Amino acid sequence: MGKSRERAATLLEKYGNAILRTAYSYLHNMEDAEDILQDTLIQYLKSDSEYNDEEHEKAWLLRFAINLSKNKVKYNKVRETDELMEELVSEEKEELSFVWEAVRSLPEKYAEVI
Repeated sequence: MGKSRERAATLLEKYGNAILRTAYSYLHNMEDAEDILQDTLIQYLKSDSEYNDEEHEKAWLLRFAINLSKNKVKYNKVRETDELMEELVSEEKEELSFVWEAVRSLPEKYAEVI
């Protein structure tokens, strides 16, 4: 465990800023970028890989961070919701009575769910 901690500290010192900047350039959110940095370092330590040179090691780390960032962007897009348009918001409850009438006209098994 101590060796992993030392290795993580070394990687963080060496590549942390580059990984963080890369993730931030995709996500535009520092908290998400920090999560990507952490996940990248954890995955690297789990992989227990040995690289011939520092450039290859750095390339692996940055590529992994980019892939995680792209996945996070996709995840965030799926989770986005459109805000209700202002003209659809009703101030009068009576104006929405047609919605309840439509629900009541549904077959019972569907109306029950709603």
